[in-house]
Amino acid sequence: MTKKISKKELKKFKEQMGISDIRHNRPPVGRPAVFVGVTSKRRRREGKKEVRDYD
Repeated sequence: MTKKISKKELKKFKEQMGISDIRHNRPPVGRPAVFVGVTSKRRRREGKKEVRDYD
């Protein structure tokens, strides 16, 4: 009978053999880590600031 390997052990073996789980290597979906450019939120905030500092 073969011994059932735990997920941790399986992961370790996969790393050693160079087999990667593609699913886990994708960047996290949702908020972008680095956003280049100006978001609408930032634009709005700057607009509010200009109105406040108008005088």
